[in-house]
Amino acid sequence: MKLAVFCNNLRGVEIIKFLSKKHEISIVFIAKKNLDKKILKHTKNNYKSMIVSNINTLKVFNLIKKNCIDLNIIAGFPYIFKKQMINSSKYGTINLHAGKLPQYRGGSPLNWQIINNEKKIGLSIIKITEKIDMGPLVGRTSFNINKFDNIKTVKKKSYLYFKKILNNSINNLLKKKYLKINYLNGRYFRQRNREDSKIDFKNMTNIQVHNLVRASCNPYNSFYINKRKKKIIKKTIPSKIYISGKYGKVIKKENYQYIKCKKGSVKILK
Repeated sequence: MKLAVFCNNLRGVEIIKFLSKKHEISIVFIAKKNLDKKILKHTKNNYKSMIVSNINTLKVFNLIKKNCIDLNIIAGFPYIFKKQMINSSKYGTINLHAGKLPQYRGGSPLNWQIINNEKKIGLSIIKITEKIDMGPLVGRTSFNINKFDNIKTVKKKSYLYFKKILNNSINNLLKKKYLKINYLNGRYFRQRNREDSKIDFKNMTNIQVHNLVRASCNPYNSFYINKRKKKIIKKTIPSKIYISGKYGKVIKKENYQYIKCKKGSVKILK
């Protein structure tokens, strides 16, 4: 099967390596927006590739047609496909969505699942339509996480679990064997931005602060403002140490900083 892969991060690289064992990767489209440049060394010399800032152009569409692509695969890609691009390949387009559907439609689903204190991370593979994250479901899975997992470890785990269901999901698509799903009770989350990583100690418990910190990473590291200065926090653990005074108060104990939250405190590890 001839494939076109759309990506801008390491998820795409892992999926390309996996798919190339069984299929022909005819072309890789790399999104310029939020591009992780680490992926370029994996794609530039190994596959025909193209960096794009607009996926819905006639040039991209014609490349799909010229290469006689059987299936488009989205594996971490920030642009919305319009109808012409969705249907540009023989069997349409599938999306490896890193969230449980319909509960985590929209952007940054891995981050939001961690922030919402989920103990299991859900992954879904859908045939996309013009309705965002509401297409026929062809594959799904989940995996456990613990309080020490962060967005980086969760991403790595997601790559592995996507691989476990991808071939079967493609077979389901070809056979039009869709899994049951009810989108009526779904929820949509927007793509996270820098301000979403701001910590509000007055209104957040120590668990909520910890989840926000471990769900955030460069360039959107979690932070708080102290005396008009931005303070970055990269690693914490919830603590029961009592701190008197105002929320956000910082104390030092045993060479570590502790910060008071709405409930409990957090120990700053990094």
